[in-house]
Amino acid sequence: MTSGRRSALVTGGGSGIGRGVALALARRGVAVAIAGRRADRLHAVRAEIEAGGGWAAALPADLAAAGDRASLLERAAGALGGRPPDLLVHNAALLAGGVLADLDAGDLEAAVAANLLAPLEITRQWLRATPDVSARHLTLVASLNALAPLPYLSVYAATKAALRALGFVLPHEGVATLTVYPPATATEMTRGMAEVTRGRYPLAPPGAVGERIAAAALAGRRGELDLMSAGERALALVHRACPRAARALLHARREEFRRAVTGAR
Repeated sequence: MTSGRRSALVTGGGSGIGRGVALALARRGVAVAIAGRRADRLHAVRAEIEAGGGWAAALPADLAAAGDRASLLERAAGALGGRPPDLLVHNAALLAGGVLADLDAGDLEAAVAANLLAPLEITRQWLRATPDVSARHLTLVASLNALAPLPYLSVYAATKAALRALGFVLPHEGVATLTVYPPATATEMTRGMAEVTRGRYPLAPPGAVGERIAAAALAGRRGELDLMSAGERALALVHRACPRAARALLHARREEFRRAVTGAR
């Protein structure tokens, strides 16, 4: 069924940016395996892809669980005709926002596992399964938080910064790698923030973000892809050029970030 097609595994493919990437790849003729925690969402995306003439497999998986991380690539390869995917898109992430001291230990561990251990483990397996990486492409979906960590997002920022570091290292090992910095996007993860900030920070549509990521991955783009808004880009530049000024700016607005992250009014 997938013979002759390029193939992809997209994590977090049941909603948000991941769904946008999966739909965009499928429209371009790629056979897509989509992974995520909610089976109903995955099957809905699969049905949407198939209704448009594409091919997809839904692979329910909780990437915070060691067993699911360990088995996902093998399951994807089985669904894709017995071969590993050509394209690997690490998009799944958990936010775990709030004061670090107040975070539940289980939530902290789950976020680190889903955001960082899963990309590391699945990529390691993928590279072992595909010794000739010349036709392969890896996409890491990072965040503004990897460039300018925001208040009360310590775990999320730390894991995204580590993902950014991974994107710098793997090209030395011959892996075609693209690290993407999407804009603040209208997803379930950002819904609470949007309600608190009442639209003061525009959110990009996930479908449009997914289109740009899919196009870049299929084109084999390497390095970094900055899709951030002008304001986000400016904050990242200030953080790089004058970290003290960036910290002072964010510290002055820390209460707004706290309310946005925790949903407190």
